[in-house]
Amino acid sequence: MIPLGIDRGIDRIILEHFYHDSFYIEIKNTLQNAGIKTIVDIGASSGLSALYFLQIPSVEKIHCFEPDPINYEMLLCNLKDKIGFIEPHNVGIYYGLSEAKAFGIGDENPLGYTVEDIWKEHPLGDCFPREYPNKVFKLIELESIVNFPVDLIKLDCEGSEYNIIENSKILYEARFLMLAFHNHTEGYIDTFIQKHLPTYKVHNFEGAQVHFEGLFEKV
Repeated sequence: MIPLGIDRGIDRIILEHFYHDSFYIEIKNTLQNAGIKTIVDIGASSGLSALYFLQIPSVEKIHCFEPDPINYEMLLCNLKDKIGFIEPHNVGIYYGLSEAKAFGIGDENPLGYTVEDIWKEHPLGDCFPREYPNKVFKLIELESIVNFPVDLIKLDCEGSEYNIIENSKILYEARFLMLAFHNHTEGYIDTFIQKHLPTYKVHNFEGAQVHFEGLFEKV
């Protein structure tokens, strides 16, 4: 176990999942066999997914995007010995907004921030009903920074994944996509995948209720 610079129980639980769950072990093996070098991590939070990806010997660079200042400071702490491999960005990825208020479940959940605008195209019901008045996230389009070949793009951004998949151009140039889908049923997500990701095949896919994750490879 790699010790975290700042200890939150939820972080240790998630890191354990990354390191020991068969789902993530299979994904790591697939990516390792593919020799991936460059990763874009959108929704990097406190850097746990970057620590997971750094288990792959071929990885040379991970660009981490995290809009929440507290999570970002934890990311810098947790990855301070990996800065040669990590390029951190304290912004979120979104299309159509340059900043947005943050919403969540009401308890300052560090892993559950979303932005209001996603409710317009992909209604979330009352999944994230409460505004955090003091949190305003800076947002940019991915192409404003990423203009180079990418082996893997990972999205885990609490609902913003739909906006990014629908609008990003460089996303479809990545060899692999590691995607988390939030706040919708499996049927809704299957339809969305068929419409927007027809050039990708599914390697791994799991989930329940309104949260699903998968690894996709470009064909």
